Amino acid sequence: MATLPALAAKIDVVILKNGDYITGELKIMEFARLSYSTDAMKTLSIEWDQIKYLKANETFRIELENGYDFSGSIDTDTLNNKLIIKFDSLYYKTSFHDVVRIIPIKDSFLERSKVSLDLGFSYTKASDIAQLTSNIKGSYRSWHFRHELNFNSIVTAKKDSNAAQNVDLTWNTSRFFVYKWFLNAFIGAQKNTELGLNLRLLIGAGGGKDLYRTNTNLLTAGGGLQITQEWKKDTEGSETNLEGLVGLNHQKFQYVDPEIDLNTTVTLYPSITSWGRIRFNFNTNLSWEIWKDFFWKLTLYDNFDNQPPTEGASKNDYGVTLSFGWKY
Repeated sequence: MATLPALAAKIDVVILKNGDYITGELKIMEFARLSYSTDAMKTLSIEWDQIKYLKANETFRIELENGYDFSGSIDTDTLNNKLIIKFDSLYYKTSFHDVVRIIPIKDSFLERSKVSLDLGFSYTKASDIAQLTSNIKGSYRSWHFRHELNFNSIVTAKKDSNAAQNVDLTWNTSRFFVYKWFLNAFIGAQKNTELGLNLRLLIGAGGGKDLYRTNTNLLTAGGGLQITQEWKKDTEGSETNLEGLVGLNHQKFQYVDPEIDLNTTVTLYPSITSWGRIRFNFNTNLSWEIWKDFFWKLTLYDNFDNQPPTEGASKNDYGVTLSFGWKY
């Protein structure tokens, strides 16, 4: 194992393959990028495959491709090119390539949180149509749990007609287990005037598994049940439904110039109480960084309901949006 000069407490060490030696603090490693805070150069983003040696004394959650998750500190066996995960008096060795994510387990709320937001606006005089899009995503991660808040809104204003609204607000809590399994519970509110939906409130639970995960790819499958309460457009009263849900999510990351994140979700909602009704949601986001923490995002979406709440309403609401965003 490599020997290094004695370091003060909470000082981490990174040695790159080109020989550069950097002291600082490991913030997070995900998507094949190590976020590393230094005094002289502020926060650096280091490509994971360029690291030869890593030592960090704090406690981290280390997730591996094989489904194992560990809690411990980090060292390196440079003779065998292995990352060493130390926990209690034991240790586990693995290759750098097998490490999917390294998350610090700290008390600070901000250090466990991530936030991103983006806004888009378009207007054409020929059609006299204006569109405003907004998306906000926040997450908080602890050892066993992840909490996520998602808000998505698309408002389209047309001449001589009411604005069309497509709004989705969801809170999701996931509990993680070994071998890439998880359970989750969620609540939400939705509105889609194009599909004749004035308001939908929902609550549900389910579970799933990461079918395939590396530090550049993640494929997740899940399913569950949800109860919905729907209010139709321009009518009084509401309807209660029980639905199943089956979904797939794929995330692909490319951290070379330009840095690209592709996130695609497909979800099917077969109704149990209204037999024969099927809803389908498709959403894919392509974002690329244009400057540190700022990005462009292209979104394609399609919401389908073969039996929309309001008679005569459209069965599909689809579109393409372009927005500008920031992440923390």
